[in-house]
Amino acid sequence: MTDPATTDTALGVRERIVDAAVQLLHERGINALTQASVSALAGVRQSHLTYYFPTRNALLQQAVISGVASVLKALEGRPGHPTKSPEQLLQVLEEQLMDRRMPRMMAALVVASEEDPSLKPWLEQFHADMRGHTQRVMNELGLYPSQRAVETYQATLVGALQLDLAASSESSLTRTVAIMRTAFQQLVAAGERPGKAEMKTTNKRHTKSIEE
Repeated sequence: MTDPATTDTALGVRERIVDAAVQLLHERGINALTQASVSALAGVRQSHLTYYFPTRNALLQQAVISGVASVLKALEGRPGHPTKSPEQLLQVLEEQLMDRRMPRMMAALVVASEEDPSLKPWLEQFHADMRGHTQRVMNELGLYPSQRAVETYQATLVGALQLDLAASSESSLTRTVAIMRTAFQQLVAAGERPGKAEMKTTNKRHTKSIEE
């Protein structure tokens, strides 16, 4: 017998619910994530919403995963056109994070974890997964920052985005962009292979000695 939750119609309903939750979180934050608001925006009955997502936190988790997926997809580049340089990666990061939607969503998740501590392990694993993705993207660019360097970058980025969200002003946005660029440059520098500069210097000296 076919599971009703796996039919095309059911998947469409579930997707609409998640999309509605993402939109509400992006635009209005955690307080807007109510059964009535989500079901109305998705155009489904509340009974359908609770069938797929029995609790608000279950829906919140899926909304965050869905929202972040679009960012990760952008970081990886278009099919056949992967991100090829740190400069290109930084540009995509700025485009994806500077509209304050993702920081608003992450702030909602933190608030929810304070109300329901059972979310905290999931939230910690989520951040660990983001660090792992950052590490992989950097490795694909030929950069190999340490785990601590990636952790420092993530903490700086998250902190700057949340400070900007709190102020939500032009000056705070300008400051956050500058912080993001500095932190990214430091991550790139930390990812250069040890001894790379020394090897270049040694090679130059060796070439010079041969010429002499």
